[in-house]
Amino acid sequence: MMALVSDAVQALGWRDGLLYLLARGLERGSRGKLRLIKYFLFAQPVPPQRVLAVSGRNTLEIARTHPSDPIVASFPRPPAVIERRFADGGLCFTAIKGGEFVGFLWLHDHPYEEDEVRCLFRPYPQDQAVWDYDVYVEPRYRAGRAFARLWDGAYDFLRARRIRWTLSRISAFNPGSLAAHQRMGARRVASAIFLIIGDVQVTSVTVGPFLHVSWNERSRPEVLIKVPGSPQTPSRDERLETAD
Repeated sequence: MMALVSDAVQALGWRDGLLYLLARGLERGSRGKLRLIKYFLFAQPVPPQRVLAVSGRNTLEIARTHPSDPIVASFPRPPAVIERRFADGGLCFTAIKGGEFVGFLWLHDHPYEEDEVRCLFRPYPQDQAVWDYDVYVEPRYRAGRAFARLWDGAYDFLRARRIRWTLSRISAFNPGSLAAHQRMGARRVASAIFLIIGDVQVTSVTVGPFLHVSWNERSRPEVLIKVPGSPQTPSRDERLETAD
């Protein structure tokens, strides 16, 4: 037990390490009826230049993917999940090598409805930021450049549209993903904790609405995530626009 506590604290720090152990204990002890989830919310700048230099020797192709593309059948997610992402306006960038799936990265240029908890994340300002999620690379390619190449493909797309930031949520209990985003220049801008007790969800977030209680699937907090250097709040017209 002491070794488990020590490992968690070493990987996550004492506060999040102990929170992680509490979350594990609650879920196991309640057989999944009690869950404790913590996210860090990050803003990652779109760099002015590519992460990797263009090389004629590279055999990895990065392509914007559409629902009808054959490679979609290789995606390591349930078909219903992928269908919903495309239907909701998700933008998918796929890494392909020799016709085989290597990895993908998803962007959303509207308010993003989280699929692990009940929450709507609103990037702000909407003309400067998009939401990124589910950046995945097949295990055998993780030691290579696939991760950086995927981001270069997404960055090319975003620079062409003058988008300056991507926003995302990362589990506070995933040190590998946290470190990868921080290496890309991501800045932590907020955090959120979700306590799920059956159908009830209690949300505590360091930005508005700060505290929210959801009693059923129809209720969810709406969290406005601002990019760094944007202290202003949206006008009523902007709020109505982002709600569409």
